[in-house]
Amino acid sequence: MKSFRKKWDCPHYGRSRRWGLSPFILAFSLIAGCAGKNFYAKINAESAGGRYESALKDIETNRKEYYPSKDTLLYFLDSGMLSHLAGKYKESNEAFEKAKMLSEQLYTKSLSAEGASLLINDSQKAYDGEDYEIAMIYLIKALNYAAMGEENSAMVEIRQLDHFFKTISVNGGSAGDEEIRPGALYFSAIVRESAGDSNGALIDYKNAISAFEKKGTTPPRGLIKGCYAAAVNMGFRDEADRLKKNYDLKQNETERGSREEIIIVHINGPAPVKTGRTIEVSFGDGWAYAQSIQTSGDDQKKFAAANAAARGFASKKTFSVSFPEYTQPPYSCAYLNVESEGKKFATEKISDITSAAVKSLKDRINRIRAKSIARAWIKHVLAREAEKSAEKSSGKTMGMLVGGGLRALSAATEQADIRSWRTLGAEIAICRIPAEEGTFNLHLAMKNSAGSDLGEKILGGVQVQKNKKTFLSVRTFI
Repeated sequence: MKSFRKKWDCPHYGRSRRWGLSPFILAFSLIAGCAGKNFYAKINAESAGGRYESALKDIETNRKEYYPSKDTLLYFLDSGMLSHLAGKYKESNEAFEKAKMLSEQLYTKSLSAEGASLLINDSQKAYDGEDYEIAMIYLIKALNYAAMGEENSAMVEIRQLDHFFKTISVNGGSAGDEEIRPGALYFSAIVRESAGDSNGALIDYKNAISAFEKKGTTPPRGLIKGCYAAAVNMGFRDEADRLKKNYDLKQNETERGSREEIIIVHINGPAPVKTGRTIEVSFGDGWAYAQSIQTSGDDQKKFAAANAAARGFASKKTFSVSFPEYTQPPYSCAYLNVESEGKKFATEKISDITSAAVKSLKDRINRIRAKSIARAWIKHVLAREAEKSAEKSSGKTMGMLVGGGLRALSAATEQADIRSWRTLGAEIAICRIPAEEGTFNLHLAMKNSAGSDLGEKILGGVQVQKNKKTFLSVRTFI
């Protein structure tokens, strides 16, 4: 796995009665615990400089501090990604397999449980991953196997990914899938070709084209040319002619090529980041949101108590709630120009991870908001009741301490869940370079949207075997 550097070597990046004190201490400890959580600036800087082994050492050395038990999935995701970038494909797949199994266990547990407690903030639960993140586990595992020349194992991951898409579709689906699935089908077709499965490759090519068009995106040119070549190889001349006409393929795009190719998978840009957004909610609106949430067990009792207490409250009172949203750190690289044997080729985007993340969160943001508002509303009411009770039994000062402590605790625990797979990337692109058996030196130039140079890299000694495709990964952050 190779990483870009600037020419001038610039790296990127039991219950207690002590009401007045213990809630404040707990609130402070929760806030302090979150403050040191983000260490990805260092990890990304090391990755941008190609120091993947150093990044791996950092997450391992600091695992206990930065990856508590509830964030175990994130540890496996980061370990798997950094191992992939370091070219440690076997270790990467081992980490991703653990991530896959853990995600399935957490999902099964959430289905079999009566339901996660309404009063527990999402950030305090075990992180089970977004749908797009789980999909990327299968895809990068397939890339690992392809890079090791194990196409059959890569296809196992592709089939499991297809099953995953079908499963979440049955359960309501996720709009983010449409940003991952077309590129996954395209990659699957290339892997099938390398394995000698011409018929399966043609089917995947056609399905990939349909998937791109279904989401309103023009299919990558390399995909169209690949589908055309596969149709010709299978003897489907009419289908090849239809592709040539519909997509205006030029003469040089329809020339028969060899089975050997160099496939560069470009993982571009810093990963999208979840941030917390805080809004003010009126008491009346909070009540309406809370009543829309189904509760059971202990939550139901607290809900009923809060409802009873709410009748004496003024409807104009407000409280704050926080929920997650995605932001994309800026980056300038739009594509790579790859020069080989005097010919130039460009990468084409096949998967928009940022769009997948945004759409995946959008699918369930209303439920997240409703639960956040209902939880904050109930805590707000119960804190007011506790304050009144403490004031009645121990005086006004104690009432203020109790109320203030509980409100501070509530604010500290109502932080949005901003966990996500931060080492993943913003988008994935592919460059297909025709080659013959032998050794090649590739010149890679990183370009912005205007075509200006941002940096360059030489990949030397790239080995291509007869009748095989060679898979390489390149990571950029600029």
